[in-house]
Amino acid sequence: MELSEMQDLWADHGKQLEKNLRLNEALLRRLNLDKAVDEFREVLAVSVHGRNMAFIYFLTSSGLAFFMKSEPDFSITVFLGGLCMLGSFVYHLKNTRKFTQLNVYDTPVLALQKAINGFKISSISAGKYDFGIVAVWLATIIPAMLKLAVQKDIYESPLHAGLYFLAVILFILLLYPFNLRMYQRIYGEKLSKAAGLLDEVSQFEH
Repeated sequence: MELSEMQDLWADHGKQLEKNLRLNEALLRRLNLDKAVDEFREVLAVSVHGRNMAFIYFLTSSGLAFFMKSEPDFSITVFLGGLCMLGSFVYHLKNTRKFTQLNVYDTPVLALQKAINGFKISSISAGKYDFGIVAVWLATIIPAMLKLAVQKDIYESPLHAGLYFLAVILFILLLYPFNLRMYQRIYGEKLSKAAGLLDEVSQFEH
């Protein structure tokens, strides 16, 4: 074999290696992108579910308030709890709609990374308010349910009312750290992982 033929073979071999390298990089890029999108969509689905449940809770409170309209102590507090849920629904509707309508595969990686980080920050920040709204909603609806189920009026006795709201405060204090940890795990860790995968994808584009 002449030297020129060997050089041609080496040149062809080098081109094939370069082609395989580009193919592997493209496959790895797509794999990381798919993983990042899956992580993001999983967390987004949790937010959408929570948003929809907030609207259902609002409807439940509204219906119960109407049913108990002859007892304003219950109907007014229950409806106020429902309004808190409606406020939560409206906030999360705005926060999630722009992401559910986002075409992730047509969005530049850096823009997608920025969107995921923005969603993480807003969701974690909303966590303490979500917990407070759920606590208020439960605090208002439980007395009404007790009244309907066993004809027990908590508000009738100042002692019972005081003990009930003391129990609510203890419930909040005990579960608040757990709520923070849950939001950090769902939104912080998972979305940080998705952003990290996108960071690896962006390296292949340079």
